[in-house]
Amino acid sequence: MNEGGADTAEASRPRVGAWMQTRSGGRFYPLDPRPGDFEISDIAHALALEPRFGGQTSVPYTVAEHSVWVARRARELALMRPDPRTPADAALAAMLGLMHDASEAYLKDIPRPAKMYLDRYALMERHVQNAILTRFGLPLDDRLNLLGIVRRADEQALATEAHSFFARELLYEWELEEAPLAPVTPLDDWRKAEALFLEVYREMAEVVR
Repeated sequence: MNEGGADTAEASRPRVGAWMQTRSGGRFYPLDPRPGDFEISDIAHALALEPRFGGQTSVPYTVAEHSVWVARRARELALMRPDPRTPADAALAAMLGLMHDASEAYLKDIPRPAKMYLDRYALMERHVQNAILTRFGLPLDDRLNLLGIVRRADEQALATEAHSFFARELLYEWELEEAPLAPVTPLDDWRKAEALFLEVYREMAEVVR
């Protein structure tokens, strides 16, 4: 996996819109995201502080923890296929799973029932996500047929988290696509979530390279 960055022509073009400061001291422009804007430490830190489901879970649970769950499950699913993937492909599926919500480090985790009405937000989110994938050398297309694996892992995470953190009375209305797996045990400190996210990133990056 080769981490990318901004090319010279892009770097010299004036930025568009307002910006926010990142933890590492950089600038992030929501309307003008560029690969060079992003650091894995910023992503891990912000996702470890970002609550999943708008914070409505029975106990604290972060997007970083969700991302790690999806990464590990995507790797398992890749290796369980009838045509099992190579360790590098499985690690790439894990990396795509780990980073599938990376834009939320900058744009926040908006629950699905609200996000479906935010067309302009969705477009901005897609541009940010593509810039992040480019920054970390991850594919923007599905030529390796891995996105279906990641999507299934994400849906399994949703079902598992729903059964782990919400009262059962309304779950039948969630229209879950997958059955839940073993209940999630959340971490007791956001710092652990941040460290775990970085640990999985480094572990998978070593295999993908």
